[in-house]
Amino acid sequence: MTKAITTPEQTAVSHPNLLSRPLATVLSLDWEKVIYLAFILLAIITRFWDLGSRVMSHDESLHTQFSYQFYIGDGYSHTPLMHGPF
Repeated sequence: MTKAITTPEQTAVSHPNLLSRPLATVLSLDWEKVIYLAFILLAIITRFWDLGSRVMSHDESLHTQFSYQFYIGDGYSHTPLMHGPF
């Protein structure tokens, strides 16, 4: 004769999705991540610091000149110096 074996009922464990968890449990900071974040922040700050007072490079000035000529209707002709009108 066979015997029916019943297993205890397991309670459903709810796993909240990533966006509903608190940030502290998702983002565990250690010294390596802090150093990476510091380098990224330093790179962003030094890239944009005093950006308005810098002059354009020669290539940038050529692109703006030929783009302006194209904008005012003088047309565009391909030269080996330029890669495109913009």
